[in-house]
Amino acid sequence: MINIIGPKGQRLRATERAYKEIYKAQGYKSVSAKPSAEEVKEAETKAEENSDYASQTAAALKRVKNEKLSAYLDDKGIEYQEDATKEDLIELIKG
Repeated sequence: MINIIGPKGQRLRATERAYKEIYKAQGYKSVSAKPSAEEVKEAETKAEENSDYASQTAAALKRVKNEKLSAYLDDKGIEYQEDATKEDLIELIKG
């Protein structure tokens, strides 16, 4: 069994054969038993870039910085008040 990490940051354990035949083509990477800090940060960054905040729970969105929530709303063309709280931003994202 080997540890692998997916393009969205998800971690799995799989056989080497399963990794080579299934997961590798889907963008998973093989990592050591304990991924390095750089590998974890890279995976988290990539997952964040691929994330769609609208599909996440409100609890998950509370862990996201306000600047990123604001940037997401800007990208989607959703208007919000300049002094909006995190709860306001989350409410707008969740619709």
